[in-house]
Amino acid sequence: MLETALDLISLIPGHPIFVFFRLYRIIRIIRKYNLLWKIGIDGKFTSETHRFIYDTGFIYLFSVSILILIISSLLFAHFENYDLATALWWSITTATTVGYGDISPHTLGGKLVAAFLMIGGIGFIGLLTSTITDFFH
Repeated sequence: MLETALDLISLIPGHPIFVFFRLYRIIRIIRKYNLLWKIGIDGKFTSETHRFIYDTGFIYLFSVSILILIISSLLFAHFENYDLATALWWSITTATTVGYGDISPHTLGGKLVAAFLMIGGIGFIGLLTSTITDFFH
């Protein structure tokens, strides 16, 4: 049922937010028709990739990191009256500790969102980095 709903959403053109659903459709087509096997990219490459993504927990850390960025962006856009693209830019630069200083929170709600993002975002991005380096070590 979920795959059918995602397929339906992936067919909707237009708005850039639907690009993620179209990417899901491409991945599903590759998996369904075993395209990696047919072009000879199977075996060790796919097993190593699978081991990295699932066995190390990378997929879960990545998902939580993206969720923190999206929630922070939505809340920041609401409290600070920015558009979503600007709020997403702010959340990415804040979570990665770049923080250019071009956008900063002015309201109490925005400052609370920033504090949450600084603690949660930096923590999960640090975990992502350590997972990647531990895998290649």
